[in-house]
Amino acid sequence: MPLNRRSFLGLSTILLTSPLPVFSSEKKSAKRILVYGDSNSFGWAWSPEKDIYRLPIDRIWPEVMAQKLGPDYEVEVNALGGRTVKRDQKDGNGTDKSLSGKLFNGMVSLPAVLSENLPLDLVIVMLGTNDANSRYKNNPKAIADDLEEMIR
Repeated sequence: MPLNRRSFLGLSTILLTSPLPVFSSEKKSAKRILVYGDSNSFGWAWSPEKDIYRLPIDRIWPEVMAQKLGPDYEVEVNALGGRTVKRDQKDGNGTDKSLSGKLFNGMVSLPAVLSENLPLDLVIVMLGTNDANSRYKNNPKAIADDLEEMIR
């Protein structure tokens, strides 16, 4: 089904609802959801009093979602501050200064992340915010195109 690019403009959250391969013969009662995101999903926050800090786990949005969904859902989170849809960062960016800039490119790590979290019923991609940084000289259409490529 072709994607409507206009629906992506200005959005940083994309739901991937196409069926994903399941390599298990056992029937699981809980639906499995993967959140693949950046610092917004990880829970980084800022305040004048605390500067940059991580929210308590029970207050990050994927955990709040899991609590609201209840026991019939399992929510896995793979979130990295500075992650982009398709752009490498400078080496040493983020909280671990030893990380290669290529590891912040969401397209690079997505196949492994999907594989290590199978079986999955739904993938929520919360990316695009970092791609809007002026250093990348992106526009909303370019970010939407990258998200469409990621979905495919």
